[in-house]
Amino acid sequence: MMIRRILIANRGEIASRIIRTCRSMGIFTIAIFSEADRFAPFVSEADISVGFGTNSSVSSDTYLNPEKIIQIAKHHRVEAIHPGYGFLSENPEFARACQDARIIFIGPSVESIECMGSKIGAKLLLADKAPEVPLIPGYNGQDQSHQAFRKVADSVGYPVLLKAALGGGGKGMEVVSRGEDMESAVASARRIAISAFKSDQLLMERYFPHSHHVEIQIFGDAHGNVVSLGHRDCSIQRRHQKIIEETPSVLMTPDLYRRMSEAAVKIGKTISYKGAGTVEFLVDSSQVGKPNLNFYFLEVNTRLQVEHPVTEMVTGLDLVKMQIEVAAGKSLPEIFNLKNQLSTSPVESHGASIECRIYAEDQRFFPSTGEILKFQLEKSCQKIPGIRIDLGYSEKSLVSVHYDPMIAKVIVHDENRNSAIFKMKFALKNLIIFGVETNVPFLLEILNDDAFVSGNFDTHFIADRKYGQQLKPLTTPHEVLMAALFWNFHERKSQTKISASNPSPLTCLPMGNVPTGYRNNFYKPQRVKFQRFGNGGNSDEISMEYQHQLDHASIQESQKFVVNFPGNSQVEKSTYQVELREFQVENGILIFQVDGKISKFSCFSKNDIFYVHTSDIDEAKSTDTTFILKKMPRLPVRQSGEDQEKSHAAPMPGKILKVLVQDGANVNADDAVVIMESMKMELRILAKTSGKVGILVREGDFVEAGTPLIRIESKSKCTIT
Repeated sequence: MMIRRILIANRGEIASRIIRTCRSMGIFTIAIFSEADRFAPFVSEADISVGFGTNSSVSSDTYLNPEKIIQIAKHHRVEAIHPGYGFLSENPEFARACQDARIIFIGPSVESIECMGSKIGAKLLLADKAPEVPLIPGYNGQDQSHQAFRKVADSVGYPVLLKAALGGGGKGMEVVSRGEDMESAVASARRIAISAFKSDQLLMERYFPHSHHVEIQIFGDAHGNVVSLGHRDCSIQRRHQKIIEETPSVLMTPDLYRRMSEAAVKIGKTISYKGAGTVEFLVDSSQVGKPNLNFYFLEVNTRLQVEHPVTEMVTGLDLVKMQIEVAAGKSLPEIFNLKNQLSTSPVESHGASIECRIYAEDQRFFPSTGEILKFQLEKSCQKIPGIRIDLGYSEKSLVSVHYDPMIAKVIVHDENRNSAIFKMKFALKNLIIFGVETNVPFLLEILNDDAFVSGNFDTHFIADRKYGQQLKPLTTPHEVLMAALFWNFHERKSQTKISASNPSPLTCLPMGNVPTGYRNNFYKPQRVKFQRFGNGGNSDEISMEYQHQLDHASIQESQKFVVNFPGNSQVEKSTYQVELREFQVENGILIFQVDGKISKFSCFSKNDIFYVHTSDIDEAKSTDTTFILKKMPRLPVRQSGEDQEKSHAAPMPGKILKVLVQDGANVNADDAVVIMESMKMELRILAKTSGKVGILVREGDFVEAGTPLIRIESKSKCTIT
């Protein structure tokens, strides 16, 4: 059987990834998109793209709307649906609806999804059918009261981890270190679970403070074959969300891989697994160096994983192609061109691969939303073997509060781990993203950390270093400030040329064509002020002066300048001799020479906001590669009379889950007043001082960052937990 037409029930980079493989196989693709994704790359990459017929971008109206998706699939005579990951990819009802509509669901059977869909059910099944698979001690009983969880936790020992029974992706997880915290932790985990998975059922497991998250990539067919295609280490996590994945794991040994692969394949055969799946294990790394490391079953992801490119890079396989082939009825021996019986691990891995997830977020890990103004990998990286970038967004795409903040994945491959780390750092430093803040500086910090480089880390790596809890000052190199200055200078000159070629009534006036900032006295310097933005705040104003140098031969302005920084808390007092070398408006390239050193920058500006990117950074001092600068007005601007400090503003865009106080009520300092959710995070807004509260939002509202949530009569600010 051949599959000729596939609908992709997903969005972003995974939709583009699936389209790429379908095109190589000659398969016609139909993409679906929400209003927020209208300008996303996958929409133009598919052969046909169909909107949901609504202005809503809420997931429940779009990518989590199975009836509408099936309707579109039928209308376009689709033979198969690829669900990607997330959304409906592990929804048995959607898989069943595809089956009822005589559409192939590219994934495991309904029964397999149901077996592993509940973490509680999965553990009970394996305890009965595969007792050799090690399970973590914990609680998965029917009594879901916080007292029941606390009773078991007191017995197995703290810390423990609460999980949504139907969950995934880190949602609904709470670490509990003391019995007194169990009640509030259960309430929080249950609230997120019901919102994300429509079920408030929880389970609890013993929490291992020192562990690695290692997963086995399995693949099955409809003929009873299940194999292991390698492993991935996903221990670098933030709030249980994977940030960096790699293979091989620093703690993997041939014996450990054999035992984990055998356990994973056993699980796959127990549930008659078909297609791509991942069996996740926890490895107790406190015993590293000793033989027979202990590992424990966590869950089975019955879908393609976000980090699947890591496996593809070291094996040379196309896992999406294999998914389609298995869905069409091919057996694994046919796919691998094997005449003999399959072994547990039929392919070899070569070299090392690392994947970094690029998130639209600031240094505080708060989402950054808005329009992507520029998104590209520098040309110096594009032709280097072993560098791959899977993009979910491009220029004009809108990063919305409605979806996960991941906007791209950068994947590298090299002969060993050290060279792969070096290559990843090079790729990240040459990734240009303007319009939103990203976690690239954070990723570079990790890759430069001695503990990460040496392999001395576990799942607590990020939490132990308190990343995101202590914000670094917004320092800006002089060269970056000069790049913004000269980009603005040349833009003004370009605009003057346009004005001269298209005269307006004003240009008929005396000096109508004189450019802004013109001086007939070359010895009078001009002053410009910038302010750097980031992490929900901004730096102090930074002043700089520049002065044209006179070309005495032609009595004209040259491309040489003297730039002076008077000095303040942000920058040191310095003076530079600068010569402009190249200015490419179309490509956003600016090159100039500073005291003998030639530097290259990528630049973009919009409404006096300047974006400057440089790959020439001193990683020991800062890992910032992209800078957002605002040109300040020459004269002070009168501020609004409203007292903004009385408002508790939303620190990030998101949804108001719960308003905890009534309008007009009196609150005390540190009382929780509002709970909001954004991109898989739940935040509590606390009152810092006592006073009478005024409610400015309603439960269910979607708010942008900076939207006032409540107002307290006494002077106050908000804090977040």
